[in-house]
Amino acid sequence: MPDTSASGASGARSDTSSRGAVALRAPLAALTLLTIVPVPARAQRQIGSREVAASAPFFPVVGAVLGLAIGVAAALVADRSGAVLGAAVATVLLAICTGALHLDGLADSADALGARGGARERRLAIMRDSSTGAYGTAAIAGWFVLTAAAMAALPAEQLVGLLVWALALARGLAVAHARLLPPARADGLGAAFSMQTASLAAALSVLLVIGVALAALPQAGGLVAAPPARVLVASAAAGLAAFAVVWLAARRLIGGRTGDTLGACVALVEAAVLVGAALAAG
Repeated sequence: MPDTSASGASGARSDTSSRGAVALRAPLAALTLLTIVPVPARAQRQIGSREVAASAPFFPVVGAVLGLAIGVAAALVADRSGAVLGAAVATVLLAICTGALHLDGLADSADALGARGGARERRLAIMRDSSTGAYGTAAIAGWFVLTAAAMAALPAEQLVGLLVWALALARGLAVAHARLLPPARADGLGAAFSMQTASLAAALSVLLVIGVALAALPQAGGLVAAPPARVLVASAAAGLAAFAVVWLAARRLIGGRTGDTLGACVALVEAAVLVGAALAAG
């Protein structure tokens, strides 16, 4: 009679080891997906759909680190040459450091949404087309103008903290977007980003930790001095933007998520946080 207990134990150890390896590669997957930061080729080859799905909790962390780096750069430029140039530099850096991935998603989603009388299949085809149409161009231009103008209008001492919050919140809400909608097609990033409730809960928990840390910084004399009212208005604007993307993707666009709608969610939430913060009193 074969020893099934030994083979079962070996299989369990192998499965545990595999899950551990996936968890270790998950932060690299998030970094690769969301930025142009180079990752060793060997590690890149080991990133697959399991790593992508496990990377969700690290999305807000990548956003926060990116916001901190860009915010500090903007503050240095603004200190020497004024708020307008600092805001412009920050906006361009944000596009460059993310490989314009989210802007590409925003443009493709806008082009598909603007297609007159387009059936779902036609809209999906438009989103896969590498060219950018009039709606996509207008969406990108609007994002640049609104984002830069909002940053220029914010008090210099609040910009770093609000950028950290904007970028972390945008990526956390993109995870929620992925959990709320089914994939619109069987392939592509939207399908690969298989989201479980536990992953969403982990991402939101990380986002909460980031928010609490930012709120504590003013009390410790840190860089962040944004009044709570301003942060709340900015966060409410972010929630409305994320809800709008989910509703449009589900009801008016393609009936689900794709990599493009995830990118559109990130870009629009970033802009919404900064515009909401600039409009709020304080």
